Amino acid sequence: MRKILSIVLVSLISTSFCFSQIFVGGSFNITTTGGSEKTNNVSTDKESTFNLNLNPQVGYFLNPNLAVGTYLVMGLYRKNDNKNPETITTTTTFGLAPFARYYFMEIGQLSLFGEGNIGFSSSKTKFKSNGVSVDGNKTTNFGINVLPGVAYKISEKIEIEAFIGGLSFSTENSNLNNNEDKSNSLSLGLSTNLNIGFIYKF
Repeated sequence: MRKILSIVLVSLISTSFCFSQIFVGGSFNITTTGGSEKTNNVSTDKESTFNLNLNPQVGYFLNPNLAVGTYLVMGLYRKNDNKNPETITTTTTFGLAPFARYYFMEIGQLSLFGEGNIGFSSSKTKFKSNGVSVDGNKTTNFGINVLPGVAYKISEKIEIEAFIGGLSFSTENSNLNNNEDKSNSLSLGLSTNLNIGFIYKF
């Protein structure tokens, strides 16, 4: 029995290494808001924001259909209320999201897959006004996501991929001056917002 199990295990490992392939990729998103308004011929700046999210990824194909890897979660949010005196709010985020995905259908250049990931992230907020900085909330996030995806093969090495909706659960723990605030959320459905990224296979 042990010999049979050993043979099966060695066969699976050998199969994985035969199909093994490293890939890198990711996605990013940048949004800005702002502007000005004029009242009685007096122009004033509106509140301005800058939001940057970077999600590089690295993965490993165990076989042609199954891949595992992780995302690196990085974010920067900055808000200026443009009042007198102005207050600048800055939030930085860092985390990891290990994932596994399975490609279950290929139609020409298109591939359909499902992905599950578990994300952990931490955020820190700071306020600055009149040259004085004050620490704000420290937030930790934990999330589980199951997402349908589609990939389009541009070449043998490069693919563009997109996710739409899915099932997700998240919990958030916010701490300010030893006061904790916890919240949970569960969502299921399709979204009109596409999360588009790419991968490059070595």
